[in-house]
Order: sequence, then structure tokens, then C-alpha cells
Amino acid sequence: MKTLIIFLFTTLVTFADTGAKIVAAARKQIGVTVTYDPAYVSLKYPDGDVPRDRGVCTDVLVRAMRDGLSVDLQKNVHEDMRKHFSAYPKIWGLSRTDRSIDHRRVPNLRAYLKRKGTEIPLPKNGGFAGFAAGDIVTDAALSFFGAASTAIRVPVAEETLIDSPLTAETFDAVAQIVSSELEPPKDIHGTTAYHKHLAGVITRRGLASAAAKIGVPA
Repeated sequence: MKTLIIFLFTTLVTFADTGAKIVAAARKQIGVTVTYDPAYVSLKYPDGDVPRDRGVCTDVLVRAMRDGLSVDLQKNVHEDMRKHFSAYPKIWGLSRTDRSIDHRRVPNLRAYLKRKGTEIPLPKNGGFAGFAAGDIVTDAALSFFGAASTAIRVPVAEETLIDSPLTAETFDAVAQIVSSELEPPKDIHGTTAYHKHLAGVITRRGLASAAAKIGVPA
């Protein structure tokens, strides 16, 4: 029993240390990576990267994994996609891998991490305290009640939120998509146009409130 307890303690410390290294490496990019730039760039392989002063959220993660853990997601994702291409999303209509961009796409990273058995359940009741240092959030869900007979989601808005920085501009764009995509029925409270507008307003306020809870002003 003593041996088992020591082993479990060592394992937990190792996981905590891994997460701390990812976070430390990511924080070193603050003030360095200052421009959001999703443009396609032909990269060298392996260890390819866009200029460090720019990029998207996945570039920050890729750099943090390289700098903190010496793990090259560009190489790992490419090799796994090449062997198991059918297991990855077909969102972009590609018929083969592209080692310049595959690792820079959130849905691909989500598929890779899940395939490697690193997926963990979300904290209960949406509590941010349930996340640990180094945990990677790769999904977003926007559920709307009262806009139809059952709760519905807006996938286009969710993907926009996932692939963009948490800024006022992003929240405005997501709110606009929600207003456009939803078709709530008119009722005694207002017309369809009114409910569409209201859904956008509530979305914008909700996203700003959630961002504020994790220290992101928007």
C-alpha cells in the first residue's frame, strides 16, 4: 500500500509539473505575440512556426508545448493524421494532410488529444476552479432556450468563438451570427425580429460576462 501511495503521489506531482511548464512557457509569450493573424503560411517541418509576434491561439499552445515540454505538436499531429486521416474532421474539404496548417486548427488538436487519451470531463456546474494548470479547452457550446420547442445550438457561432481571440469584436461577430441563424417564433412577447435581436444582445452580454470571470476584459 505504501508503494502504491508513493507511486500515485509521484504521478500527481508529474502531471502538476507538466501543466506548470505549459503555463510558464505560454506566459513568456505575453508582450511578444501581439498580433492576431490567422493567415496561412507555408512552414518548415518539423519545428515550423509563424513569426513569434503573431499567430492564433493554437500557435501559442504549440510554442508552449515546444518550449515547456519539448513536444512538437506540428510533427505529432501530422504523423497521426497521416496514419489515421479518417479520424480527423473534414471541415475544410481536404483529401490529404497539410503539415503547415493541420496543427494550427483547433478541431484537429481536439481530435488528436482525444485520440491520445488526454480528454477529461468538464468541471461540474461550469466552475472554473475545476480546471488545472495546463488544461486545454478546445470546445465551446452556445445553447439557446425559448428560441424553439427545444434547446438549440448554433455551430457556426461556436466555431467562430473557438477560432478567434476573446475580444469585443469577436463577441459582436458571434452575436451577429446568432441573430442571423436563429429563427424563433413570434409570441405575445414580441415578433421574430425582436427575438432574433434579443438573442444577439444576450449572447454578447453573456460572453463578455464569462470573459470577465477569467480576467479577460471585453
